[in-house]
Amino acid sequence: MSALRIICILLIFFFILVLPTSNVIAATFTFIDSFDVSIAARGNTYGANSPRGVTFSADGTKMFLMTRAGDQPKFFEYSLGTAFDVSTIDVDNIVTIHNQNKDTHPHAIRFSNDGTKLFMTGNSGDDVTQYTLSSAWDITTRSYNGEASVNSEESHPTGLDFNSDGTKMFVTGVDSDKVHEYSLSTAFDTDADNDITLVRSHDISSQIDDARGLVFNSDGTKMFIGDADSDKIYEYDLGTAYSLSSVSLATSYDVSSQDGNIRGLAISNDDCKLFVTGDDGNDINEYTLSCSSDPSLSSSSPSDDGSCIATDADIVLTFSEAVDVESGNITIKKTSDDSTVETIDVTGGQVSGTGTSTITINPTDFTFGVEYYVLIDSTAFDDSSDNSYAGIS
Repeated sequence: MSALRIICILLIFFFILVLPTSNVIAATFTFIDSFDVSIAARGNTYGANSPRGVTFSADGTKMFLMTRAGDQPKFFEYSLGTAFDVSTIDVDNIVTIHNQNKDTHPHAIRFSNDGTKLFMTGNSGDDVTQYTLSSAWDITTRSYNGEASVNSEESHPTGLDFNSDGTKMFVTGVDSDKVHEYSLSTAFDTDADNDITLVRSHDISSQIDDARGLVFNSDGTKMFIGDADSDKIYEYDLGTAYSLSSVSLATSYDVSSQDGNIRGLAISNDDCKLFVTGDDGNDINEYTLSCSSDPSLSSSSPSDDGSCIATDADIVLTFSEAVDVESGNITIKKTSDDSTVETIDVTGGQVSGTGTSTITINPTDFTFGVEYYVLIDSTAFDDSSDNSYAGIS
């Protein structure tokens, strides 16, 4: 008979886990570069004044701009040599086309995920206009579909974004001092008033007086709104992704050194860059955001509060990505008195699996009827980019 001893019910292996949330954006904001879209810089054919909304193709190799100047508001399409890098815009390959006179005061622009639909807010009609593109991400193939009015909530809409699957739409603007959350009856469809239904609104008047631009990070847990009055970008945390049911101010970023009168916002697909248009300098300004891509603990065996554990069981940690053993300790303690049962050096023979997403720890056998918990130093495991697992403390 095997010497393996299984203790059920009476032995509880109490494993305290800290499971980090998805990647978040930290409060670091650094100016990188700007792109001058003005007529003086580009010539009358491909120059632009009064830049408004800005957005990118899914892969970041195309940038799109909405401009207001004159009686012929236009869409601009730029090609980028390096994704999400305005310094690599090809100034000899700029495409421009008018907005079919659907709004003389346009603001934000956004695309559907596949690039076959284009959306524009404007305060002439106080609505969200929808176009279809017969070729994805090619504004020259756009055709007008219709629009959905947001006038009941916002009579000067300037910011627009969607959730990841297009079933929710968010609008902000100058007059209401609020962000409005809508549900869409069909994903990425705003060509009629009955396509959208107001879910709730969130008041931002205590921070923002002139809301311009709105964008979410990739998982919907961060919301950014520009304020043309203070020349600041305000970052908000959302308790539930893509929901205004729980919103709290995280921080703000001052962009007045680069441009004034904020008009539009966009974010890179990895959440690590923010782009801001401004009226004063006719610029698109590029900033870095320090975004966390730290490895996280996906699961463990034994599981948290696990019972019916073998007294000689290994501890197996499964991470969100491959990790390397670095330095530090794994400490096993008794729950009853917080006394240390064993301290395991992660560089020793009791820890294996470096370079993979599964780390196995072979502790000394546990004792029948005792409850334990485990601590892990924050220096114990890194990924290939030297991002550290937060540990358990």
